[in-house]
Amino acid sequence: MLIFLPFSINAQITDVDGNVYKIIQIGEQIWMGENINVSSFRNGVPIPQAKTKEEWDISGDTGSPAWCYYENNPINGLTLGKLYNWHAINDVRGFSPLGWHIPSDDEWTELTDTQGGIDKAGIKMKSMTMWMHYSNKREEGAFEALPGGFRLRGRFSNGGVKGVRTYWWSSTKTWFRSLSYNEEGVSRDYCSKRTGMSVRCVKDNAN
Repeated sequence: MLIFLPFSINAQITDVDGNVYKIIQIGEQIWMGENINVSSFRNGVPIPQAKTKEEWDISGDTGSPAWCYYENNPINGLTLGKLYNWHAINDVRGFSPLGWHIPSDDEWTELTDTQGGIDKAGIKMKSMTMWMHYSNKREEGAFEALPGGFRLRGRFSNGGVKGVRTYWWSSTKTWFRSLSYNEEGVSRDYCSKRTGMSVRCVKDNAN
């Protein structure tokens, strides 16, 4: 049964840095409608920014939290949010705004089930803009995923104006979800903790 939002359809959530995100309801889950762009932990301590390939590699080698902009360009942060390594999103100081959390693998599955199943959910999850043209279907939906790309060691790939792919962390080990411009489904896989990926947060106790 669909739950009723305890707030306006135009409700928003603000992170510790003052970034404001729209809120969406999909099925019985309540999600941020955009990738998170925070640069501080919940207690206000800055998450280190990796501005160079060397800084990103060191964070992976030492198991330290880090974030970056796609292609190190702050302009990308305005639309795509930031990319984070595993150590940033799982830091004990807290990553998500109070009352929100990184979705688990099961919560991602619930989302894709609601959107038509893992083989078709990408049709509704991808935004109608920024993606490379392809003949597969897209339908307007609430999730509005943009091609945020990823970072593996010093290499950026697949995002931004390339319009190829987007990736999000889950909180379950290192499982992630991704969408591709030329696929109608949603991919589920796991990766290195060094990888930089986007984050969407989901509301606590939304079910």
